[in-house]
Amino acid sequence: MMLLLVVLFGVASAAKLGVVQTEGGQVEGQSHRMGLFRSVDVFKGVPFADVPGKWEKPKPHPGWSGILKATKYRDRCLQVTLLQTKTQGSEDCLYLNIFVPQGRKLSTNLPVMVYLFGGAFLLGASNDVAILGDSLYDGKELADRGRVIVVTVNYRVGTMGFLSTGDSRLPGNYGLWDQHAAISWVRRNIEAFGGNRDNITIFGQSAGAASVSFRSESMGSAEATDGAHQEDRS
Repeated sequence: MMLLLVVLFGVASAAKLGVVQTEGGQVEGQSHRMGLFRSVDVFKGVPFADVPGKWEKPKPHPGWSGILKATKYRDRCLQVTLLQTKTQGSEDCLYLNIFVPQGRKLSTNLPVMVYLFGGAFLLGASNDVAILGDSLYDGKELADRGRVIVVTVNYRVGTMGFLSTGDSRLPGNYGLWDQHAAISWVRRNIEAFGGNRDNITIFGQSAGAASVSFRSESMGSAEATDGAHQEDRS
């Protein structure tokens, strides 16, 4: 009888998040069990901007009708492979992924951590290589152990993200503007997922760490985040 009660309590504690209303429309993710009593709700492939024009700043997403099933990672931004023998990815790539510990129904006002991936500003993605079935940047463990909402974001890299002529015709840094758009989206929408819009920290590795430095000094990022952390392993 006691075992049955424990199992039932574990199931109740892992209640599914359900549908979340964002500024663009409704999204529905998946609940993942983390041990016996805990869960993390994961929303993959949530758009934070429209399909970008070539060498243009990101534009607001027009929204969608119905419920967006946010259960699969979206393509990385268009880039060359590591060996530079071919291209991969898509120009339709401005999406983010959200990891919520215990689900919105049990989590409110949680701190938020936004991760910027590394890759020399030439390659990489929010879901990069898969290890034992999970993305290298999967945020479930960090969300569960740290009691924080984790967000990973795509941004343009290589020539699509940073080509510049050094003047107003092609000023460059479109990848940094993508990051800015993603963080601004998080600030506007994260309360619907149980997050605290006034407690957002950005952190990154390698090129992501450099991005944190750039953002600390430009683009009005002081209005969009409340902390920063860097890890340089270039």
